Amino acid sequence: MAAHARLGAFASICSHLSERFPVSGVARQTGVKLVRAGRELKGCCPFHPDKTPSFTIYADDRRFQCFGCGAEGDVLDFVQRAYSARSSLMTGKCGPRPRRHVPAELVDERDPRAGVGKASV
Repeated sequence: MAAHARLGAFASICSHLSERFPVSGVARQTGVKLVRAGRELKGCCPFHPDKTPSFTIYADDRRFQCFGCGAEGDVLDFVQRAYSARSSLMTGKCGPRPRRHVPAELVDERDPRAGVGKASV
């Protein structure tokens, strides 16, 4: 039962991180030059050699998709691909300016496998 509770807490933390960090901000930190195209942002994909913009960040700034290599997902998927990161290491790669505060009760400092402490969130 404790493992199930930890998975639930981890899923909750991931959900909050996805809400806090826009994909565009994290993509820009990796060097992606984004240009507004209507309500979306477009740029060359950081995951494959790209000469023309095939990387799209949707209007809500929560999801991305590359029409060249097929990469898609949310900010955590982007960080995982861009930094070859495991889930436990991704929280430090999102950047210094979160959109929202993650409630302290969602962060378990006692569990070293979580890889997330109050200082990194």
